[in-house]
Amino acid sequence: MSNTHRSKSRTVVFSLVPLIFILVILEIAGRILYPFDPDGRAMVMARRDPRLNLSYFSQGTDAKAILFDMYRMDKRYLPFLGYLGAPNSRLPTISTNALGFRDRAIAPRQPKEFRVLLLGGSTAWGLGASSNDHTISANLERTLNQRGDGIRYRVMNAAYLGYIARQEMTVLTGFMEDFDPDLVVSLTGYNDLTTMIHGTGEIFDRPETRELGEAVTRVLRPMNTTTALRKVAGSLGIWRLVVYFREVRQVSAPKAGEYAFDQASSDKWVPRVAEMYKIMARFSGDHGRRYVIALQPDIETTRKRMGAEEAKLRSAARTGSTGFAAAYASYRRNLAAALGATDDAQFIDLGGAFDAVSEPVFIDGCHLTDRGYAHLAEVLADRISWPAGGS
Repeated sequence: MSNTHRSKSRTVVFSLVPLIFILVILEIAGRILYPFDPDGRAMVMARRDPRLNLSYFSQGTDAKAILFDMYRMDKRYLPFLGYLGAPNSRLPTISTNALGFRDRAIAPRQPKEFRVLLLGGSTAWGLGASSNDHTISANLERTLNQRGDGIRYRVMNAAYLGYIARQEMTVLTGFMEDFDPDLVVSLTGYNDLTTMIHGTGEIFDRPETRELGEAVTRVLRPMNTTTALRKVAGSLGIWRLVVYFREVRQVSAPKAGEYAFDQASSDKWVPRVAEMYKIMARFSGDHGRRYVIALQPDIETTRKRMGAEEAKLRSAARTGSTGFAAAYASYRRNLAAALGATDDAQFIDLGGAFDAVSEPVFIDGCHLTDRGYAHLAEVLADRISWPAGGS
């Protein structure tokens, strides 16, 4: 081999060393910034969650621990229902029973016991609560048992993240015998309303239909360049860096939207949503149970006095979107009117539950702090008619 050839080979090798060094550094950085293990990924999401920056969310509890547990908790998929918590899960701020609901074990009925079943989405589930003991169901149970009327109250939590009317109906009809309630309360509305506003058309889609459709689409759709690169790169740290910084950019500059109330959409969807609650009311009545619909409060329509942090949480101010608050309020009024006309059910509009509360309670559009959940439980206890001793 000539000296000239050796010199060129050494030049190529030494020129590659800095490149290899840079690639190694990027690989390490990517694996640190974007872990693939569930707990590591959950911690990344918790640290990125804007709710963590609320000073009042962390008062008396560890907001990071609450969000970390929410992102890392195990769940399972049930046909006709969708996702539900994994049974018998134990985390510092969240625990589930044998059914997968955020509650203690559902024991057989006790003497002089009045049983309440709480349905709903993430607010009823308790997103933002520092433990099971600070959810609405736990607060409501304590409040009722302090009445001293000789009745043993048991409030059971059958809610889960993201549930809409269809899923509440599935829980009620599928788990009625497990819970054996005397009274069923749907603390609900926000998820149905936002689904209408965003026009996704998923209000009546069965969960398994969406899952199957997405699976078929992934198989049949031609692979684009991004998907191909992701498959080739796999779990390489360099690819993780690309995904990480793309997500950071989306969080720091969320996509703005324009919203407007559409009467035709309201006329189409509001009655269909209300019909599901009417079905639940009839089902409850046919089984000798009372049914209550409680339209939950939200940051868009509350008239409570807000400080600077809480005021910034309103959707229009937070995302730069236009018209969301007005559109949401219009859809909400129509839904309230439809639910108020439901036979065989007591309807309660909790929109003004926090109007006289000055301390901050909202951590986003509809979820609350521990103090917020405690106050909402007190309002529910005052607004629902309870048995006067006996049963």
